[in-house]
Amino acid sequence: RAGEHPILICLIAHNYHDDKTRKYLKQLVMPGAIVPRIYPSIAIHTQATGRHSTTGHPQKDGGFPLAQLPPDLHDIFEPDRGTFWVSGDFKGQEIWILSAEADDLPTLDVLQRGEDSHTLALCEGLGWAYPTNRQHPAEDMAWLRHHNLTKHTFKVWRDWMKRARLAMNYGKRPDYLHLIPGSSALGIDPVKGADIGNRYLSHHPALQTYWHRLDQQIRETRQVQSFTGRTRHLYGHGDAIRREGFNAPMQMGGADILNVTIVRVTTAFPQVWYVSVSYTHLRA
Repeated sequence: RAGEHPILICLIAHNYHDDKTRKYLKQLVMPGAIVPRIYPSIAIHTQATGRHSTTGHPQKDGGFPLAQLPPDLHDIFEPDRGTFWVSGDFKGQEIWILSAEADDLPTLDVLQRGEDSHTLALCEGLGWAYPTNRQHPAEDMAWLRHHNLTKHTFKVWRDWMKRARLAMNYGKRPDYLHLIPGSSALGIDPVKGADIGNRYLSHHPALQTYWHRLDQQIRETRQVQSFTGRTRHLYGHGDAIRREGFNAPMQMGGADILNVTIVRVTTAFPQVWYVSVSYTHLRA
């Protein structure tokens, strides 16, 4: 980029690649040999929401943070000879779970039609008309021109609204949306952030009703449940317990879906091995 010093650019690149080399590649090298096989160590964090993770040292317990593995290093892993991987992604599951929990019918309708819910949320927050192409709004050039957006500035706005929306789902109030990274560059001050958040929520009254009910439950019982009935006991204080209680039903629900999927697949196909929590790889 213009104005950036070449030495600083090289330093950033060096630090990035050195970190990835130490974290992933060097751990796969033993004295005089390459580690021939990795046995993932999958942990289920019962103290949090039941989510899975693969961590640890590959030469000792067969794991490292697969969720952080850069795409350009994915080819360092391959299936055993004579086997193959099948992968899946529960894309955007938290929005689905929250919308179902809250009975937020407008969002459920958008999701079921395969439309870009984050862009439509942006339109609601800013008071814009929806794009004609609701599934791929970045391709709606007339809509972009009408709002003086390039594809890049549209992405910046959409990404901010996605973060703002998720922050509210996790208990952040509209008055604090201006603290989300990237707000200053978009000219979002406390007043504008609150206006965007409140205008968005006015289109989704079921969310506010659900959050009010959840708030009351957290205060009275210090417990929340996933949609399967799994209970999370809350031990925090002040606003921390509120954020924890808002977060848990979505995160636990996602973990429940994954667990049920693993059980059903491995029951139907006994020859399948579950090998990764990062990309939901199944080896058959």
